[in-house]
Amino acid sequence: MSRTDENMISIYEIKILRFIFGGIQYNGTRRRRSNLELYQSYKESNIVNFVKMQRMKWTGHVIRMDEDRITKKIFNAQPIDTRRVGQILDGLMA
Repeated sequence: MSRTDENMISIYEIKILRFIFGGIQYNGTRRRRSNLELYQSYKESNIVNFVKMQRMKWTGHVIRMDEDRITKKIFNAQPIDTRRVGQILDGLMA
């Protein structure tokens, strides 16, 4: 997962937590909760850490699989050749 993906997921998580927990009314005025207040109310690790942990668990699951399983074969496969970075050429899509 790239840093851009992590940032986008974190922003979305904060947006959802703000929707769930709402604002704070204090002396007749409303204000938004800070990110720290939201995480303290949520009492869970952030979504990026959760996704990373789930990926590690899945990797462990695949490693324990039998060697004849297709998922294990793909996991252990080595690429034959490197591919060029960038978009696929139109001629290859024919």
